[in-house]
Amino acid sequence: MSDDALPRVPNGPQLIEQSRAYAAQLYKTVGDYYLAFRREHFRDANPSLATLPPRNSAVQQTEAARLASGTLRIIPSATRNLPVLRDIFAHLQWEVDIHTLTETERLQLHNLTMSFLYGITDGIQPWFVDWMLGASYNLRVIPHADYYLAFPWHGLFYRNPNDLATFERAVATGEVAGIEQEIGRLADGLVKVLRDPMGTQPELAFTGPNAEQRRIFFNLKTAAGLALGAYLAAELVQTLVHPQHASNPPQSVLPELPAQITTHVLPEESRG
Repeated sequence: MSDDALPRVPNGPQLIEQSRAYAAQLYKTVGDYYLAFRREHFRDANPSLATLPPRNSAVQQTEAARLASGTLRIIPSATRNLPVLRDIFAHLQWEVDIHTLTETERLQLHNLTMSFLYGITDGIQPWFVDWMLGASYNLRVIPHADYYLAFPWHGLFYRNPNDLATFERAVATGEVAGIEQEIGRLADGLVKVLRDPMGTQPELAFTGPNAEQRRIFFNLKTAAGLALGAYLAAELVQTLVHPQHASNPPQSVLPELPAQITTHVLPEESRG
């Protein structure tokens, strides 16, 4: 099924009217956590839902990111292009990325949150439900092996096959309760991320089918990479390295943001 063939909300005015009270509760909750996120991570002293956040190029890292980054810095450059080692070093860069909060991640989270808030203003808006279903549908399979490592916040829109089918039926029939349930689930996820983006980013990096198996394998590769880096650093001359991701990195599969909120989001910076 293509995006064009997905069902659309058939009863827009009814959905807006019947969901107005529920949407107002979610708007208040998510909005409050978003403003707190602005204060802490954008260093915005006077945040407002009516203004864009200030630019902030600060980089926040956990101890896991600093450990992996330190390993990358001391690995000799002479070893970086060896076939087996190249994959290990690229993996360690992902380990750094998912434990690092940069301007890119902050802007992505701002854009998703503002999309949500405008999508439930004065009631759940049909255009937002249609967009959300399109996002979940595009994520029904993993588009790229490293997709959620590159776009961890997109994990908020992933639904397993049964939940996606339930959501699709609710949209097709205009079932207000079913649509509210999905909107509430997204609100819960946003609140969790806004409260602790550094902690939830590595969690969401392992979303989708076989997520736990992929997490275990990823952690094993990280441990192997750190051990190998320590060995090489002890044996060879230390030089700085700057590993790059593959030449075909994952690309976002989410639909373009709806026209209704494009003036309330900021362009996202590419990860360096």
